[in-house]
Amino acid sequence: MFDIQFRCLVRDRVPTQFPIAHFRFCVHQTTLMRQAFSLVCLQFIVLLCNGQSETGQILVGYQQYLHAATPERLTTLSPPAFVINMNTKNRNQLRARVVVVLQNIRDLSVSWTNPKSAAYHMDSMRQIIDTSLTACVNYLRKDSEWSLYQWETVRSLCDIALLLRDDLSRDQMMTCIQFLKDHRLRNTGAIKDATLSDELDIHIGALTNELNSISSARDRLVTALEIGKQIQKDLSFHHEDRLEVFTPGRSFLLDNLRVAWQLRNTSWKFPEVKIILLTDVITNAWYLMTRGQYTVPGPVGIYSSKENALRVTNLVPYIAMMRQLCPQRENALTSLELSLNNKKSPQGVYHWPYSDFTAVHDHNFSFFIKTSSDRTVPATPQYPENQQG
Repeated sequence: MFDIQFRCLVRDRVPTQFPIAHFRFCVHQTTLMRQAFSLVCLQFIVLLCNGQSETGQILVGYQQYLHAATPERLTTLSPPAFVINMNTKNRNQLRARVVVVLQNIRDLSVSWTNPKSAAYHMDSMRQIIDTSLTACVNYLRKDSEWSLYQWETVRSLCDIALLLRDDLSRDQMMTCIQFLKDHRLRNTGAIKDATLSDELDIHIGALTNELNSISSARDRLVTALEIGKQIQKDLSFHHEDRLEVFTPGRSFLLDNLRVAWQLRNTSWKFPEVKIILLTDVITNAWYLMTRGQYTVPGPVGIYSSKENALRVTNLVPYIAMMRQLCPQRENALTSLELSLNNKKSPQGVYHWPYSDFTAVHDHNFSFFIKTSSDRTVPATPQYPENQQG
């Protein structure tokens, strides 16, 4: 009724057949509609700005992590490290070379954007980044077959775009984003692949302001964080029914922890119960299955013959994250930090029945025992070096 009256007033001015009360009513309703519309627009702008600030926090958090966790490689990143011979006839060799160069660009970008680095905003370093990145991007445009090196390529390119997001040219950024979208990582079913795929989806979503993509990836990560197929009731970690805390477990635990820290003050923050579970696995399994920075083949599984496989990932950059996320576990985190700094070692006997693994810790030594049962699958000689004795 109101709409009909209002249209009549607009078309016919103030018709004499309408009492003036009708005109006042219509003007009053029009004012209310304008106020309501203005309020809706204001709320939309606030939500948009809030979403942008939250995506900014995700990007800044990851950049801070890269600055803290990536070793300085300036002495090894000389110009030859960025040379690509496009005349190479072997396509796989050429792709492998592009992957290496992208990783070098990524490491140099970490230094170039780190105020504490000697290469911070150095013109000569930036010229190397621009020249080599342009060569890689031009090649990526021509070659669509990247399944063999998909993980390394996408991760390096995503890190580069994230680190240099305010400094790349529009063409460079658009090419990077388009390649990342065209080569979204496919979830192969492996827990490592799923975790990395969701983490990269969050970063790509933050770069492109795709909030739904961030929400979906976050929800998948949170759903997988539960006691069940991977995390056992004794807080050990299984991959394909094998005890593998420091291989697929490393990606699952540490990537989830870092993402939870990046999302901590956003609308996508992880539930407290999930953060406590993550922290408990690290302080009750990871920590107690090591002696300082080293472990034994049992918790590493089929990857134990790889170079440096028994030297576990340095948890120092993650302790500050866990302290911010989970202050309830302050005592356990303090013990972990002292152990990493060789100031304290765990004491006692610890057993993980679901993984057939036991650790005996003393002030002077640590002793580890791995037994066999039908609860776990033994590590098979999957890699050639595992069969060399």
